[in-house]
Amino acid sequence: MSGVMTGLGDSTYGKRKLQIKKEDLYMLTALWMEQSPWAMTTTDSDKERIVGAVFVQPNDRVLSVDCSRENDGGIVHGAIRALIKYPDQVEGCYVYLSRQPCAHCVKMLVQAAVKKVFYLPLKPEKDEQEENRSVDALFKVSPVSREVYVPNITKGDLDELASANKKNLYGKRKLEKDESVALKVEWEEWKDNDIVAKIGWDEYSDTEIKNQVDEDMKLFFKWYVQGILETGDKEEMAWEKVEDNSSAGDKEEVETPDEDEDEFDREVANHLSRLAQMLSNRTDDPNTGVGCVITIDKEIVAIGWNGYPSKALYGNHPRGSKEDKAKKKYPHIIYALENALLFRNRRELDGCVVYHTIVPSDEGISMLYQVGAKVLVLPSFLQEDELKKEKPLFYNCLPEKKLDVYRHIKG
Repeated sequence: MSGVMTGLGDSTYGKRKLQIKKEDLYMLTALWMEQSPWAMTTTDSDKERIVGAVFVQPNDRVLSVDCSRENDGGIVHGAIRALIKYPDQVEGCYVYLSRQPCAHCVKMLVQAAVKKVFYLPLKPEKDEQEENRSVDALFKVSPVSREVYVPNITKGDLDELASANKKNLYGKRKLEKDESVALKVEWEEWKDNDIVAKIGWDEYSDTEIKNQVDEDMKLFFKWYVQGILETGDKEEMAWEKVEDNSSAGDKEEVETPDEDEDEFDREVANHLSRLAQMLSNRTDDPNTGVGCVITIDKEIVAIGWNGYPSKALYGNHPRGSKEDKAKKKYPHIIYALENALLFRNRRELDGCVVYHTIVPSDEGISMLYQVGAKVLVLPSFLQEDELKKEKPLFYNCLPEKKLDVYRHIKG
């Protein structure tokens, strides 16, 4: 992939960009966080399941993206991690959970006065009869509302995803059958196993609603497989540290550091780079979707995607026609990195790691210097004359070692 934006002057620039709905994106993110390398590993999945959690403040700022984790031998659930980290910011939040939370999480969510809790109709965090009764009772007597989340992925969303996937940032791999159908199998088993009684979802007993929900879940799982699980050219993606701009275009000349001597966490890079790619599908830029994830101390502190200013209406901003080569468009586009930095959940970012789906602009590189970013993780790119001309700050940061830059090596 070239480090310079491609697709400029596309004849389709005038068409409205079909965006995946942000609520679906939050829920896909929560589900993907179940697969995080940071997620707990010592649990018996029949008794207690990992839960991914996304907290969104009333102003649409994503406050927290997390999952259930081990902590000094114990376990802190995904929802509770956010409540403990941001006790003065969770009030009024909309909470997206990959599964129905346990009673312990519910009472904390109620006490913290979140606004609403959404969860997918999958097997709950704790699948026990008494536990489900407690969850139901806690919600019924509290002002916190809850909803079983039925995704609204459309066939148009899948078509848009297929178009975006043609850029093939991290390659594509063929999944093992059990890997690609695992969630679908779980859903099929669960929905026919008294789901109405276990999570209090009376509406699912209506035949027409049931048929629509089944179709919606089918499309949701299909997007999850194509938009996340199939991305990455292999299960263990390969990464290399780019030492200088003279060798960045030839992977055979770049020495891959020994993992024992290198602090770069390749497993985390596999996971969060694919999350950044998934986030890029929320863009309303007609040509190029870009996603960004920022972490520090094994915590996601910001996510972002590129697009026009918030609440912008179609027709009020240039869209990059063939004639203007997109030069009129870019002053109107908020870059993914800019959105991530604007809406991050902590002020200090010194030493942070940034996962970005294209080489950042010079403005972006300057901002990374300002906040003290340490590592920049990118897809494959070539150090061409065009890159040197259009993004000189990035080109020059390599020999000056102002940032440690890693890139994916396509298999």
